[in-house]
Amino acid sequence: MDGHHPRAHAGADGAAKWDARFLEMARLVGGWSKDPRRKVGCVLVDGKRRVVSVGFNGFARGVSDAPALYADRAAKLRRVIHAEKNAIFFARGGVEGCTAYVTRPPCSQCAAALCQAGVARVVALAADRTTSWADDFAAAAEQLAEAGVRYEVLAWPVGPECGPDGSREEGGCCEEKGSTTGGDDGAAMDTALGVRRRGRGIATRVFEWARRTSRYLLGTCFGMPRARR
Repeated sequence: MDGHHPRAHAGADGAAKWDARFLEMARLVGGWSKDPRRKVGCVLVDGKRRVVSVGFNGFARGVSDAPALYADRAAKLRRVIHAEKNAIFFARGGVEGCTAYVTRPPCSQCAAALCQAGVARVVALAADRTTSWADDFAAAAEQLAEAGVRYEVLAWPVGPECGPDGSREEGGCCEEKGSTTGGDDGAAMDTALGVRRRGRGIATRVFEWARRTSRYLLGTCFGMPRARR
């Protein structure tokens, strides 16, 4: 006997599967962003695993979202609202006690917004390679810890060196500040954020589930309009 109850293992495995499902949904929502370079999604889920709200990075409602503005990095950074804040804005009620699933580590400003809204837990996909955002990620993690928010950064199941489509990716929840490097820098960031590696097959098994149910959950359940094209 190893001293571990089998139900505890089953509960942990079940929680990991739900985390993977909601992260897959966050990736789907992030795909609605009109930013051609950085697409980030956030899903807010309550304690009963019900989707409360979703958000993706983009410009404010009613303002121009012309491609030229996204192509101009300075103009984009002045206008863009990050996925986490949009998810909070789109919620029909409070989000206190919710879990935020995000496709990138939150920046320090988004971490502050999540703390202020009363979010109890944040689960983010790790940035595969970064140098310039390390300080901001650390500041975000520090704020979440001080506020008593559980913060978990997970590697995407297809592998730590690849993005969802198998390509190498860079950066965090915001646009990159400068050049990026891989290798030891990426490993150091993983260590700093306490990245936990999980099995590679979970997302593959739940992808079809997320795709089939996302339209219902994001449209029928709480009437959130789809992104403008």
